[in-house]
Amino acid sequence: MPVIALARTAGSLPAGSVIVVISDDPGSLVDIPAWCRLTGRILEHVDPHPDGGSVFTVRTAGVPPATSGQGQTASAHPDGSHAG
Repeated sequence: MPVIALARTAGSLPAGSVIVVISDDPGSLVDIPAWCRLTGRILEHVDPHPDGGSVFTVRTAGVPPATSGQGQTASAHPDGSHAG
């Protein structure tokens, strides 16, 4: 489930990081926005993916640390792994 991969990834990143989730699971259109509301994350964008499905851009709560510039970006994969 993409929302589970998102939760795992978000828990390992500093405040202000950006996570991009690409999902072809229709349930993600409900699950990810709800998870963001419940956890204080910011759902910045939901866009259609050119190959089908959706692309979610989520920012972790807070502001990025002053030493990191714009924060980190990571991608959450449905298998629970992430790249950053």
